[in-house]
Amino acid sequence: MRLSMIFFRSLLVSYLLLILYLATQSGPDLPVQVWDKLKHASAFLVLTGLMLPAFPSFTPVKRVLWALAFGVLIEVIQYSLPNRQASSLDLLANAVGILGFEVMWWFSRKLKTRLAI
Repeated sequence: MRLSMIFFRSLLVSYLLLILYLATQSGPDLPVQVWDKLKHASAFLVLTGLMLPAFPSFTPVKRVLWALAFGVLIEVIQYSLPNRQASSLDLLANAVGILGFEVMWWFSRKLKTRLAI
């Protein structure tokens, strides 16, 4: 395994642990806020982006499924915690971030192909 792949896998695991830590901390019970959903989408956009160099053989579908599975896991954990609650809107925001990365990646590949011609 290349050194760069080890680095990105370590970075990905660290990022997963950070998200998990933040998701299990108690916070104020607030109504749905746009800022909170933007944080979810941003976090999962970065997460999906980190998968690319960490697991270059993953297809886009595999990246999406793994990232969504992590999002579902977080919601299940939050459901079981007394000071947190699961939210389908959080899961939706996570999915927006995941798909947002994949769309940007797809467009960047298309643009790269067009500029190479």
